[in-house]
Amino acid sequence: MNLTNQEIEIVKLICEQKTNTEIANTLFKSKRTIEHQRSDLMFKIGALNVVGVVLFALRNEIIKL
Repeated sequence: MNLTNQEIEIVKLICEQKTNTEIANTLFKSKRTIEHQRSDLMFKIGALNVVGVVLFALRNEIIKL
């Protein structure tokens, strides 16, 4: 699955337990934009919740333990 650099960064920040507000501040975007991007990302990777995002990140070597 091909993720954009922005999507990969959002996945990493989610895995760091960052809130939407913290992600927005880090990426210099609005909270609403991050909420929308996060929702689209989760649909794209088939994640139903944050655990699904973390599993996706581990399986695709976006993060390591």
